[in-house]
Amino acid sequence: MKNFLLVLLWLFLSALWEIIVSPSISISGVKPDIGIAILVYLALYYGIGTALFFGFFWGIIIDSVTPGNLGLSSLLYVLTGYMIIFIRTHFEWSSPIAQSLIVLFAAFLFSGVFFLITNIGEPGGLFYYIIRYGITSALYTMVIWWVGQFFFGAPQDRIPV
Repeated sequence: MKNFLLVLLWLFLSALWEIIVSPSISISGVKPDIGIAILVYLALYYGIGTALFFGFFWGIIIDSVTPGNLGLSSLLYVLTGYMIIFIRTHFEWSSPIAQSLIVLFAAFLFSGVFFLITNIGEPGGLFYYIIRYGITSALYTMVIWWVGQFFFGAPQDRIPV
């Protein structure tokens, strides 16, 4: 029940971020993916159930804004959550550098696959979308992760497992 309320709180805060903060900090149409940052945080510190619950419902919220892709974001957030859990169980991730690399990789994977699927027939090619949206969004998300870690740090009641 406690994790359910935690996920609801994160969903609410993420929606506020997307509505209020994200448009004002967007740089040439590129914005950080707060959903990935929160997904990494929940996967590392709260486990698979909490992270996947958040990822699925955050994807539904994102897809409800762009109904042409209904279900795609949910699928990609859940798959990204599984990838983060795999990294959590097989590698040492407790250092801030390792966590930043996880965020960078997860954001790049999510953005790259999302823009590849949604823009497959568009002119400009694959590399344009990977560089324009995948890499830049991943770097921007990692910067937001650093800011969050600087101000809030890791939860004190959670010991990295």
